[in-house]
Amino acid sequence: WVQPTCTINPTMEYNPDEPLRNDTTGSSFQKYQLGVGGCCDVFTPNAGYWCGNHTQGGGAFTYRIPSGLTYDSSILPNAPYANPEGAVIQSWRPGHWSSWMFAVDASKYDAKTSTIIFSKGGFQGAR
Repeated sequence: WVQPTCTINPTMEYNPDEPLRNDTTGSSFQKYQLGVGGCCDVFTPNAGYWCGNHTQGGGAFTYRIPSGLTYDSSILPNAPYANPEGAVIQSWRPGHWSSWMFAVDASKYDAKTSTIIFSKGGFQGAR
């Protein structure tokens, strides 16, 4: 994966002490949390639970997506591509519990370095 180009951490975070839900198993999901900005700037509104730095459960992390993909023939055996216009990359998340889809930015495709840059996508993933 090519590293994200967005700012990983939210611009603002809200983690109030109340309300407190102290009846959860293992201290998870006890406090309200909301992150604003960062990689969530692609959404309207640009805020949500997954935008914050205190997400919990199931390998949780602050929302971020790769900006592209560097591949070899084991990943994309039909590459290089003469014209990637309109191409979509779909990939499973670890554990196969959801998937991401990305539109390929044909103007930034580089067959020499085996790099595909995305123009949009990564909004799926049950997050």
